[in-house]
Amino acid sequence: MAQATEEVRTETAEADQRIINVVVIKVATPNGSGSQSANLILMRAIFGLGVPVSGKNLFASNIQGLPTWYTIRANDKGWLAQRRRTDLFIAMNPESIVEDVASLDPGSTLIVRKRLAHFVQRDDIKVYAVPFTDLAAQACEDTRLRNKVINVIYVGVAAYLLGMDMDAVTLEKAVELVDAKNAKAGNGTSAKKTTKKAAAKKTTAKKAANG
Repeated sequence: MAQATEEVRTETAEADQRIINVVVIKVATPNGSGSQSANLILMRAIFGLGVPVSGKNLFASNIQGLPTWYTIRANDKGWLAQRRRTDLFIAMNPESIVEDVASLDPGSTLIVRKRLAHFVQRDDIKVYAVPFTDLAAQACEDTRLRNKVINVIYVGVAAYLLGMDMDAVTLEKAVELVDAKNAKAGNGTSAKKTTKKAAAKKTTAKKAANG
């Protein structure tokens, strides 16, 4: 009985220590990969849930392909200045993966591309290796859009791990933001049309398989 009581106390203490609406997220991507739109989706989703949030983009150069980092800080008390510790790190850049992993404090959470997982040689952080390339290939048949789809997928993974309302980061919201950016840049590619086409193709294939 004493042991059971102690276990309940431990579980209660752990529950009380849970942090809600306070997180620092950092995303490492190559410059020019289109990740800015995805990062804005995540930041706007957090803001839409009523949590004060700020974003900061850090890039050493405007040259395409060089490392860039985007930091999102959400804090229910409204503290928005940059903080040294990162709670959730999304590592998408092979050029900076070694330094990025080394910069994390023990207990941090890491989302990493599956093909970069072998660079992670730590057992004091929680690691989620995600096959982004395979998932994007399944979701989008237009190879020109797959990099952008990968970015949207990491938004979904992060939102799920953070326990966010997934309706705040729906595919429709992501597609609208990507299409708006394409229209502003004069790019006629429509993510909405491509996504609908891929969904229709999957439905047809499923019916044929069941038929």
